[in-house]
Amino acid sequence: SPQESGNPSPLLTTIWPAFLVIDADAKVQTIDRDHLAMPTLLAPEMLQPACLIADRHSGAWLVYDQATGALLKLKVSLRKDE
Repeated sequence: SPQESGNPSPLLTTIWPAFLVIDADAKVQTIDRDHLAMPTLLAPEMLQPACLIADRHSGAWLVYDQATGALLKLKVSLRKDE
């Protein structure tokens, strides 16, 4: 386990809110708040996502936010650092 090897769990070192990706082997990858690109009027800590639905046509996720009543499109992509 990560704790036994001296590496902290990604869940303990993540800046929340975050997007978690859990693969078939239960390996967890995190995308923390500092790496989420969002419109300035949308504060990630205020979001209350109730449901995620895969949009197979665009490769994005449709998200219903209970806090605002808005339907959002979430796209996860790899960003190369400059």
